[in-house]
Amino acid sequence: MATYTEEEILRDLDTNELYDLFFDLEDGYFYTSGSRINLFADDKRWAIVFEKSGFGNRSGHIEIILDFCGNCILNKDSNHTYNTKWVYLVTGEQLAEIEEGFERVSSKASKISIRGQELCIEHDYSKYQSMGIKISEYNNPQKLIDFASLTRYLDEMNPLLFRANEIELRQMLPDDIPLIMQLDAWHHEKCIDYDDPNPSELETFQLIAKVLVSKDTNDWKPKKVANNNWRNWPEAGTL
Repeated sequence: MATYTEEEILRDLDTNELYDLFFDLEDGYFYTSGSRINLFADDKRWAIVFEKSGFGNRSGHIEIILDFCGNCILNKDSNHTYNTKWVYLVTGEQLAEIEEGFERVSSKASKISIRGQELCIEHDYSKYQSMGIKISEYNNPQKLIDFASLTRYLDEMNPLLFRANEIELRQMLPDDIPLIMQLDAWHHEKCIDYDDPNPSELETFQLIAKVLVSKDTNDWKPKKVANNNWRNWPEAGTL
């Protein structure tokens, strides 16, 4: 039986700054392409690892951002109950090798390496449009593919390459804490203003707390429609 309660988990989510400041699918400085929530728990410890992949328009990398929250986070950079780590899938230096203009893919570029796998670069606009990916047309007379659109296309085609692996997910967790569930779809809401609800008021996090305490994935029974897909957050990366 768990020594922590659903109420304690929700109170922690409400009082720390993780949800307010970091786990934002519509971050103006990040073109989100994929997202996942990872739940770890045993009878004494619990942890939530939020992850989102995409292109950082300030960092200049194709990357995964991992936000850690729980009662067993290791090697924190501060006294907070959360921490953030970055996994660089393609660095800015690597992207510069295929760049033409500003954050555009050269028409001559044919391959890009991610996690040691060579992926083909698609230049056909129609392939992107069929996925709902809007190519940036600003100052783009040559109709080159922009880095954000390329990232979203490659994530759609190769999602596992754009999700954190076991080592990356556990870099701030005890080695022996079990991974009990991974959520690829959920109903997401922003909690960044005083008028917005706290995580404890949201169905998604109430259910997450229930699953962490029970360790029973059958307790994940959402009623709200999943909306965490990047297409539902059009302002991502637009600052």
